[in-house]
Amino acid sequence: LEVIPSQFLVGGEPISIILVTGDLNNNPAAPETAVASVLSTKVGLSGKSVTLTEDGPSSGRFTGSIETRMQPELHTSSDPFFAVEEGDALEIVWDYFSAATGAIRVSTVITVAYEGMVQACSLLCSDPTTGAYGRAQAGDSILIEVTDQDLTSALNAVNITVHLSPNPYADFESVALSYVGAGVFRANLTTNTSATSPNDGALSVPPGAVVSFFYEDAIPSTQRVARVRIATLTDQDLNSSPQLRETATVTVTSPRYTADGVAGVAVSLIESGADTGVFLGSLNLLKSESGGAAATTGVFRGMSGDVITVAYADALPAGTRSAHLPLSFAGTLEIPYPVLSGNLLFVLSVTDADLDADPLQIDTASGLVTLTSDSTPPDSVAVTVTQTGPASGVFTAHIMPRVQGPGNDPLLVTPLGAYGVNVVKGGTLQATYTSGSDTFTRTSGVHMRGTLSLVASGGAGPGEGLVHVTLTDYDLEGTPQVPITLSADRGGSAVVTLNATSVGAVTFTGQLPVAA
Repeated sequence: LEVIPSQFLVGGEPISIILVTGDLNNNPAAPETAVASVLSTKVGLSGKSVTLTEDGPSSGRFTGSIETRMQPELHTSSDPFFAVEEGDALEIVWDYFSAATGAIRVSTVITVAYEGMVQACSLLCSDPTTGAYGRAQAGDSILIEVTDQDLTSALNAVNITVHLSPNPYADFESVALSYVGAGVFRANLTTNTSATSPNDGALSVPPGAVVSFFYEDAIPSTQRVARVRIATLTDQDLNSSPQLRETATVTVTSPRYTADGVAGVAVSLIESGADTGVFLGSLNLLKSESGGAAATTGVFRGMSGDVITVAYADALPAGTRSAHLPLSFAGTLEIPYPVLSGNLLFVLSVTDADLDADPLQIDTASGLVTLTSDSTPPDSVAVTVTQTGPASGVFTAHIMPRVQGPGNDPLLVTPLGAYGVNVVKGGTLQATYTSGSDTFTRTSGVHMRGTLSLVASGGAGPGEGLVHVTLTDYDLEGTPQVPITLSADRGGSAVVTLNATSVGAVTFTGQLPVAA
């Protein structure tokens, strides 16, 4: 029994089930069916049966799948999907009984992966849900926190990278976050306003910089980002007390706000230190076509390409001082697994609300995503991504990595609407997404998914028999022997050494005597 994915499931992806057995060949002239069950540890959630269909007469290989949906509500018996939540454990089971073998249960367990997130906090925390920026002052310490329940305490640290824009000091930092419990990792990053060496533990931040914190989430494979904005106003006239840190107020607006009849959003700045005359602050940004929000919300709404104006009413000399800044919201690119299975379909996704040209229609985006591989010759495929629904901002494409050389399947057909790309066993597949001036890449390894089958036969005496084991795995080509462990649901286990059927073969066989 084989399940794809084999260990972690990303909610919303299908569960594919492959059963290899010779026990169901009742009619050698026609394909037959088998039934597997998907069970959950969640209280009150009923299991679902999945019909597996033989892929050819007497092939002994049965396949089927069931869709999953990420939702807290339980599914019903009539729903065509299996409801899941992060952390759920799903058991896929095949039960079989015959007079020769008795009751046989084969099962495997997969876990619904958690989506990781990164957050940065100082005067105000970034929001991983909305993408809103945090707030900090130059010279402050910024608390960085990664939450990912897929990570355990066995992992001593999680590394994140820190970059900023603009970056006149050419500084960057790599920060190791320490485990504090329950999938949470934390560390503090010191900032300053003078030039220091790159990656020295202190980030040099100029006035007005945006600091970005990047966490590479393995499952699902994507880059999580938190951002902190450092805004600056300099006016020595406001420095009335050299012993105190004082405040100032600026107004942030855009043509979108003016069209909605709203003056803008007021932002309070605080002096960077006593007697400096430099005032710092930040404002949360939210991607929205409507700017009609009250000026006291502390959230500025806009879309990529909007030009915002930050205005300050100067008393001496009297006048309005202003600065202008174009808005840009970067997208994300996801490949679901760090290691892909050759000759098996997967879903690539792009999340970018800027691609939603018509909020009432399902949009497509061409020329932004490219797949490249290290096959011989290297392959490059341009991919058009399609929105999952009107105004969802999520665009997907189905990709078939077609293995060339060892592991090649000459009968493999790329499904209609999917994109085939040539790969090699042990090589890599890279996806690149270009969003304005930002470019995102994701790289996954390519390997062949092995198949394992067990066939029982009767022995010389009552209650005796043999279990014949066959393993096929192109990744093991050239290996003479492969040890595997067999275990019984009533306890007990044994190691069986499988031998290659020939020199350089990818199929390995062995057998184990059993007794009741």
